[in-house]
Amino acid sequence: MGIECTIVGDDDQSLYSFRNALGYEGMQRVTQQLVSQEITLPVNYRCAPNILGYAASLIAHNKVRASKAIQASRSTIGSIKVHRVADRLDEADRVAKAIKSSPGQTWAVLARTNSLLEHVEAELMAKSIPYRLSGGKSIWDGMAGSALVGLLKSVHSDNWTGMANALSMCGIKPDLLNLDHSHKSCDQMLEKIREHIPENDVRASKIINGVRRGCADWRRQIADGNTSLAIYAATNWFSQYLKSDRGNLLKKLANIIAKLNGSLAQRLNTLTRLNSDAAAAEVVLSTLHGSKGLEFDCIWIIGAEDSNLPHPDSTEAEERRLFYVGMTRARNRLEISSSLEDGPESRFMMEAELL
Repeated sequence: MGIECTIVGDDDQSLYSFRNALGYEGMQRVTQQLVSQEITLPVNYRCAPNILGYAASLIAHNKVRASKAIQASRSTIGSIKVHRVADRLDEADRVAKAIKSSPGQTWAVLARTNSLLEHVEAELMAKSIPYRLSGGKSIWDGMAGSALVGLLKSVHSDNWTGMANALSMCGIKPDLLNLDHSHKSCDQMLEKIREHIPENDVRASKIINGVRRGCADWRRQIADGNTSLAIYAATNWFSQYLKSDRGNLLKKLANIIAKLNGSLAQRLNTLTRLNSDAAAAEVVLSTLHGSKGLEFDCIWIIGAEDSNLPHPDSTEAEERRLFYVGMTRARNRLEISSSLEDGPESRFMMEAELL
């Protein structure tokens, strides 16, 4: 017995070729094998017409796609802005200020990868703007946040695990960090490492000697009631051995911790509760992939540099579809930013006729 079956898909939003998504060619195979009728649905009911127009200009550069004249149902013009910022800190500051100045609007901040969202999350937290994460880890569970928290816990409790993680990020080799696990305290392990550092490894000696002196100073500061000073001092020591963007992020996180009340242990235990209003938040942080199927009043796409979008791990056509999906999540307002420090603007900006 024959049945009628409707298959719905948008080849312009096919993002998961690495999971065997069919895409346009797959849709064509289905059409041919089932001898089906193809019905195009070109009307977009979400986006302001100018936002949709720029997105349509972009996706038209993909040649292997269904032929459709995308058109907006709405007539009200939306707001579109392109930002060329100095670096990730500047980018995050602009995002937070824009959100802060537009209460009552739903926002999504979108990036190619979760790590690009860390500076924005730190800035929202610093400005007490509630947000929720869509799929990614909290910044305190990410590499930078967990390393800073681990270092401070080690200062407080003399436990080796957090210190070892921080030293690994500073460049201390695993063979030194894993010398003898019977020595569990920081002081004992640091002394043992110092004894085994090769004479010509000046950098390792500087790191270990610096943190040994630092731990003693930071603990004295905590004992004297200067907990915030100890937090800043430990972070400054740590950040000097990291790339500038990581170091700047650590300093932003340290500032958040320093402004909390209580002992160091109490502050660290409070971190997971800082964003307690997340469930009701009007701001979402998500990857571009994670935004598919969602819509918001306002969208800010960060990290729109040619090294991120298109990303080297994917095809240009699929990355173009990804950028298109991000643009078309916006109902009324679209903001896109790129960082001077991180390279030239994405070629997709030119293709969308935004530049």
